[in-house]
Amino acid sequence: MRLSLTCCSLNDGHIESLVTALLSDKLKDNTSSTLAHLDLRENNLTVKSIYALRPILKNARQFKTLQTLILDKNDIEDDGIKELAGCLTDRYQALNQE
Repeated sequence: MRLSLTCCSLNDGHIESLVTALLSDKLKDNTSSTLAHLDLRENNLTVKSIYALRPILKNARQFKTLQTLILDKNDIEDDGIKELAGCLTDRYQALNQE
């Protein structure tokens, strides 16, 4: 599944709601997500959005199909990049342990 939310004036609160919805949907039926592409470019996202995305990025079992995450033209800054790198490192390690 591809989810493109480009230029939607999304903020950190919107991302928290999106993650909550994606997680609750998967927890209800205990199935894996088919989300493969998440495009969030050109919004108003900050490091708080990366913290909000952490459960999806780190959950390699239920979100195994996620291959593309686009965050261009947001305000994530250095702290957000560091957090993102940590999440992706954890994801890589989890996927390699399966």
